[in-house]
Amino acid sequence: MTIKDKLLEYSKFKGYTINAFCKKMNLSGSFFARNSGITTDILEAILHKCEDLNPDWLLTGKGEMLRKTDPEDSAADNP
Repeated sequence: MTIKDKLLEYSKFKGYTINAFCKKMNLSGSFFARNSGITTDILEAILHKCEDLNPDWLLTGKGEMLRKTDPEDSAADNP
């Protein structure tokens, strides 16, 4: 599975259409149709905007699609 395939899976999971996801990420509407790779700048922007997306899963396919939240982190956010 390519990184683009994983991004499509993530966008579908989040309930975005392809066009809505591209717009949210400031990508051209033909981003997924092209056979070109993904630059590190695009990956960085996507990971910055999709904070729940697990970069290990996106890049290597290992682990879960979504980052696991640490219960201590959420407790610190809600004093």
